[in-house]
Amino acid sequence: MSCSDEEKVELAAYHLRDQAVTWWEMQKTIFGEQRITWAMFRDAFERQYFPATFCLARRQEFLNLKQGDRSVMEYNAEFCRLAEFCPHLVVQDYDRMQQFTQGLAAYIRLRMSGFPGSSYREVLDHALFIEMTQQQVNQEKGHDKQSSQKRGNKGQSSQATTGGSSRPRKSGRTSDGTSHPPQHDWKKDRSGSRCTVGGY
Repeated sequence: MSCSDEEKVELAAYHLRDQAVTWWEMQKTIFGEQRITWAMFRDAFERQYFPATFCLARRQEFLNLKQGDRSVMEYNAEFCRLAEFCPHLVVQDYDRMQQFTQGLAAYIRLRMSGFPGSSYREVLDHALFIEMTQQQVNQEKGHDKQSSQKRGNKGQSSQATTGGSSRPRKSGRTSDGTSHPPQHDWKKDRSGSRCTVGGY
C-alpha cells in the first residue's frame, strides 16, 4: 500500500489488541507532540514485544533449523517465520538460498548436489519436485509389496484348499527290476480273524 509514515502508524495501531492498546496509549504520551514515523513505531514495538534475548534465541533457532520430518512446504514456512527475526542473515538471495538448502533433508540435498540453483525460489521449486518424486516412488514400492503379498497369500490358500501335496503310494520292486502293485492292508472280518486270499 502506498501510505505515508503517519498512515502506516495509524494502520498498525488499528490492529493492536488488549495490552498492546494500553502500551500504545502510553507510548504516544512519551512521544508527545512530535511526528511519529513508521521507524519510530516499529523500533518501540520491537523493543517492547521482541527484546534482544528473544530475538537472539530466534536467531539461533533459525541457524539450527532442519527440515526433519516436516514436508518441504512446512519447512519453508518455518524458515520464513524465523528469518523475520534475523533479516540481515538473508538480506541477499544467495545467502537465503544457501541457508535454506543446508536445512533440507539429506536425500534432497544429495539429489540437489549437481543443481546449483540461481535463486531461492528455484531451489525451493526443485526441492518440492524431488520430494514429490520420492513420494511417488514410495507409493509404487508399497503397492508392489502389497501385490506380492496378495499373490503369496493366494497361493497358500489354493494349496490349503486342495489338501496340500499328495504323495503317490510307492509301488514295490522285485529283484528283476519289475514293479508290482502296492500291497493293501489286510482287512479283518467281524469275528476278528484275518481274511486270506486264495485260502492261504
